[in-house]
Amino acid sequence: MNRKSVILAIVLLTATVITANAAVPPPSVNQHLGIPDTTFNNLTETGCRSCHNQSPPIAAVDPTYLPDRHHLLVGTAIPAASDIPYTDADGNGQADSAYGCYNCHQSTYNPVTMSYVLDPNFRDCALCHQQTGTSGGTVHHRGALAQSGDCAACHGSFVDKGLLDTDKDGIIAALDKTEDLNGDGYADGGWIPTYQASLVTPWPSKKPANGPATGTDSRLKNIFGEKQGSCKFCHSNLTGVEGQPVSENSGPFAPVLVYTNSETHHTTGFFEDGTKCQWCHSFAQPNPALNSSPIRTCEICHGIPSLHNIQVDSGTDGIKPGAELRGFGHIGAQWDCDGCHGFDRTTTSAAPASGPVVPGLYHLSASSVQAGNAIELTGTAFINQIQDPMTGAYAITAKSDVVLTDAAGKQIVLSPVNVFNDAIQVIIPADLAAGNYKIAAKKGPKLSNPLNLAVTPKLSVATATTKSYVVTLTGTGFSSYMKAAGSGTSVTANVRVNIGTKYKPVYVTKPVDGLIQSWTDTRIVAKFTTNPTAVNVNTVFGSKLNVPVKRIY
Repeated sequence: MNRKSVILAIVLLTATVITANAAVPPPSVNQHLGIPDTTFNNLTETGCRSCHNQSPPIAAVDPTYLPDRHHLLVGTAIPAASDIPYTDADGNGQADSAYGCYNCHQSTYNPVTMSYVLDPNFRDCALCHQQTGTSGGTVHHRGALAQSGDCAACHGSFVDKGLLDTDKDGIIAALDKTEDLNGDGYADGGWIPTYQASLVTPWPSKKPANGPATGTDSRLKNIFGEKQGSCKFCHSNLTGVEGQPVSENSGPFAPVLVYTNSETHHTTGFFEDGTKCQWCHSFAQPNPALNSSPIRTCEICHGIPSLHNIQVDSGTDGIKPGAELRGFGHIGAQWDCDGCHGFDRTTTSAAPASGPVVPGLYHLSASSVQAGNAIELTGTAFINQIQDPMTGAYAITAKSDVVLTDAAGKQIVLSPVNVFNDAIQVIIPADLAAGNYKIAAKKGPKLSNPLNLAVTPKLSVATATTKSYVVTLTGTGFSSYMKAAGSGTSVTANVRVNIGTKYKPVYVTKPVDGLIQSWTDTRIVAKFTTNPTAVNVNTVFGSKLNVPVKRIY
């Protein structure tokens, strides 16, 4: 069975497969892996919606369906850092402990229509997601995870967890050789070398000549004069001028501007807390090893575990480290190795043996799904080949699983139905609790950047009865009710109505809203002017149409 028939067989939603190949070798490199390398600050609602809640969703950016993601917060605890606009929705004089509809929504009574209408201002993202400070620090870096230095929480294994100290011994993981970050029993911290820099040690930029004793320097250089052995040999800004952005990227999420290294880091707003300057600048670091080379402080977040596992498939046959076209990653060809290490030589050799390449997640076929349904993840590096250490042949295959992480941090590993180079097909467990999840591809210890997945409750009507014009519905997944026009919550019936006169009647059938008397997640009571034979149940997570109603006498 081929891939196309498999997709049809499990009835997946159509997904646009985004290719991440860098069409032109650097500079500047195609930085579509993980998350767009740009700045997100001083945002307005229009700016937020240029990426979020688009239809169709934008690849490589959080394509979550925002209404479901927000509605699933109802009933969950309100964190201390929440910026909800209405903290006392029930008006009892105390801050609410759990989210309710009216913490975000307000409704106003309209005396003309004699109904409540939702105030529209809740759609302004900045009402809740506010920036901090005066320098325009981005809302994306305001959260607790970012403020604690957990870059990998959003960027995946494209960066290392060097700022974290999970074993609480006072040494950050990048320097702690005993640190076990993923809890697998193997130390994976301490990746910053403690020895002095050598001829092959990369520099952020402007690496001096490291050629033979004759003083010759035959390294390649880019159009800005950066030579091999420096990060900027590939990661240059196209203008070559600090403070000026690159021209618009032509990637799948265009237009996105790629800024200079200092801008992408400084516009996070971290520097407003002076203690965080040492995250990137070594003047406050107590460890002398960090001062032995300019690259050492960069390696706190961009260390050997991540840099030696970043690669894109330059063709269609899967990633083979050492056998890809140059410029599509860090370990595709000898040219890539020389670009980083800059060791001046005339001979070449195969790239070093590599483990699982970091997978990149771009898009979900559905960002809101009911438990039990199938979805498809698209991206890159979901499969890669690993060289046999004895023969050098690409005889070992590394494939990705799918990981869901709930709001409490609990991880659920799912075995896919199918894994391809650029797509994973997986079924969400039927018994998975409704809620907001992070979804990522996992290959060995390497995690992709996560995207948001809203798992909505399954709407089911068990019984529907009517007596004395009162309809009672029982079932599951009704969620909450808002007594306002346009809220998306209602029970309607097609009722035969006289639009003529008493003496010359003209009957038409039109939908009429029932007067909601009570509404819980499992039971709804609505009153009509007649006993309907069928009703439509509309909830924030979906609708059930033409539900037969049994009349009770």
